[in-house]
Amino acid sequence: MYEKERLNDKTKGILIAIFLGELGGYRFYRHQYFLGIIYLFTCGLFMLGYLYDIYAALTYDCNKYSTKENSTVIDTIHTKVVGVSFECDHGTFDDRQEAIEALSYRRKKNALALQYFEYKGEPAFYVVMNSDNTDIGCLKANLSSELTRKYSDCTFVISDYEITGGEDRRKFGCNITIQVLRSKNQINY
Repeated sequence: MYEKERLNDKTKGILIAIFLGELGGYRFYRHQYFLGIIYLFTCGLFMLGYLYDIYAALTYDCNKYSTKENSTVIDTIHTKVVGVSFECDHGTFDDRQEAIEALSYRRKKNALALQYFEYKGEPAFYVVMNSDNTDIGCLKANLSSELTRKYSDCTFVISDYEITGGEDRRKFGCNITIQVLRSKNQINY
């Protein structure tokens, strides 16, 4: 199968930190807008913040920030993945139905993740397989907007999934459970 290449989150972060870090690019990428503006007007906090951001990007571990030990679950959302009958936009599979079928055979914890992107200027999320970044569909537009508006400082983790259909020539589907996590040091008591 033809494998479409796509940069993962960490690689994008590293490139943004190196090439746009002194202008606050890495801080904007991590949705830290206030710091991004400060970096923009202070040349990356006089280059010290810029160097720190390169180090932070190189050592960034997305799993570290999405564990329950470091975070508190503030909301749980059950939803259906949409767009499961289209072709994959990235990953090792060409067809989302093939990807979901393969996923149904290997039931594994942390198999899926959300990946942010913008569609026609609006926030959106792919549902991707962690193993190879293949997208199996997307979140509904209104849910994507709500997540980015209501939980902009949070991490989203797919804690469970259920594959539906597939028998009697029915198309596969996928239902997911999203946990909204907030870092314990961000929680106001």
